[in-house]
Amino acid sequence: MADQEGTPQKSLGTDVISPSKTLYSTPSTSTSGFNSGNDMSPPWDQGWQLFIPASIQDGSSRFGFIENALSEGNEQKLIEVEEQCKSLVNECEEGSDERRWLVRQLVEVRLKIQEKKDEDVSLKATVRLVLGHHMQLQDNNLNNTKLQCDRCCAAIWAMIHSWFRCIDCDYVCHTRCLSLITRACVHVAVSERPEYELRICPEVGLASSQRFKCTECNTPVTFTIPPIVTCFGRYTPQADQSWSEPRLCDYSGFYFCPTCHWNTSAIVPARVVHNWDFEPRKVSRAAQQLLRLMAEKPVLILKDLNPRIFGLVEELSVVQV
Repeated sequence: MADQEGTPQKSLGTDVISPSKTLYSTPSTSTSGFNSGNDMSPPWDQGWQLFIPASIQDGSSRFGFIENALSEGNEQKLIEVEEQCKSLVNECEEGSDERRWLVRQLVEVRLKIQEKKDEDVSLKATVRLVLGHHMQLQDNNLNNTKLQCDRCCAAIWAMIHSWFRCIDCDYVCHTRCLSLITRACVHVAVSERPEYELRICPEVGLASSQRFKCTECNTPVTFTIPPIVTCFGRYTPQADQSWSEPRLCDYSGFYFCPTCHWNTSAIVPARVVHNWDFEPRKVSRAAQQLLRLMAEKPVLILKDLNPRIFGLVEELSVVQV
């Protein structure tokens, strides 16, 4: 076949490439049907336009949606394009250049769909181990649920953000925060030592033991805003982001920064055992997760820990065996 100026043009060949035979070939294998000494560009590169039959080049804008779908790589859009390609193949005359070209495009679309599915499966099957956490990539095709990242406290929109969840303790974080995790998985502590802290708020001291740092992430914390000196010799408070308020965990007695302590309230077992006090107290995120995992473990034998409480609480005297 020759073009309008009489310059010979490479033959398109007579064999139609079977989608069933080409679907499992490697992406680097050319499915164009051309025998060229140079490396073939993938079908979504501009160089591919050189190999479109002349009859299709005249109206190539009709088929621009195929190239756009391949370049974007959106799986849903690729599936739609696959159906459109099937319809176009059936409309073309059997054995024509147009039909062969569309079949090649259909094969590339199917390869891309298979590649996206394999990629998704491999990502979901991968569990990353970080400080004892078994972090698993979550499916974004969920309801538009708003979560909060345990590392940076920013919102996680399940429909938009890529995020991970620990399958043991439900620690959640953005993908970008995965390498920044500082909290060890509390499930490890619960598995190895299923015990409660039975001292009532055993405060260790912010200055002496923690040196004005968060016990979890080592962020500097202080009760007062450190002043700074301006160029006029006046003292002014620093910006809010230069300091963090220390928050006491009533369960562990340690101080945390606002990122690691969200003022979550929980019933503290030590106060129940010693004072029969069920009033929720503010605890850190780590303590809240630990208390949730320990809630159904029968580790507290009240008559051994505080036998006198049975004489003080009427309800306990009734149920005592």
